[in-house]
Amino acid sequence: MYIILNDIELSIQIITGNGLMNNQNNKNKKKIINGWNKRAANYDKWYKEFGGAVGNYVDWEMLQKYLPENKDAKILDAAGGTGRITLPLARRGYSVTLCDISAGMLDVAREKLTKENLLDNVKIIECSNRSLPFDRNHFDFVLAWGGPTDA
Repeated sequence: MYIILNDIELSIQIITGNGLMNNQNNKNKKKIINGWNKRAANYDKWYKEFGGAVGNYVDWEMLQKYLPENKDAKILDAAGGTGRITLPLARRGYSVTLCDISAGMLDVAREKLTKENLLDNVKIIECSNRSLPFDRNHFDFVLAWGGPTDA
């Protein structure tokens, strides 16, 4: 079960392997995109506060154990939003493809990467996790950290 929050509404949607359990996939997809676009400007603030900072620390402790040693490895950060995971990977010299369904979230990521002169290390693509525009086995390492699987 995923809880999708936005500024106005709390919506609980059950996700299955075939997508949302109703016939309104396009409508729900638009709601998901709009919800993330609305949250984009303030999304990173949570990770700077105590609860988010602790979560960020735990995420990195777990993730670092599995990162490829080879810095030439191709990494996909699916549903990567504002680049919370992509940015530190790019700082470490990895080449990352960041994809997200929300243009607003990707705009924030692009701005952060530009400020740190890391945009050359990252390819940014607006797309759904359900229809990634890559061949099978294109990436050496794939992250799908949070976010609705139907997006």
